[in-house]
Amino acid sequence: MKNLNIGELFNESIKTIILQEVKNAKQEIEKKTDREKIVILMQRGYPNELIPKEKVRKRLNIGKETLKDLIDLGLIPVIRNKRATKIASYDLDDFIERSKGKDLSEVIEEAKSRKEVI
Repeated sequence: MKNLNIGELFNESIKTIILQEVKNAKQEIEKKTDREKIVILMQRGYPNELIPKEKVRKRLNIGKETLKDLIDLGLIPVIRNKRATKIASYDLDDFIERSKGKDLSEVIEEAKSRKEVI
């Protein structure tokens, strides 16, 4: 073991304490996140799944262009990889809730006009 002076020992001790505190904080955040996921799962009653666009279209009973507009306008968030675009079931349900009682063409036009303003 190399010789360390009192200042170096103090710095090493502080560094160890800080690293431990960061580790503890990360664990608390992870616990909180896990609890939030459990609460959401309990509220929703089902797990969050990724759904292919085709199934989303069938569920909403819409065409490819309408779904493309909803995605392009950010009304339905997606997850993309090289070969596929999928939608989280929770995001789809959130979109359905927000759009209840509205005409989809009006929802799309409203989103387009907002996008033009920005």
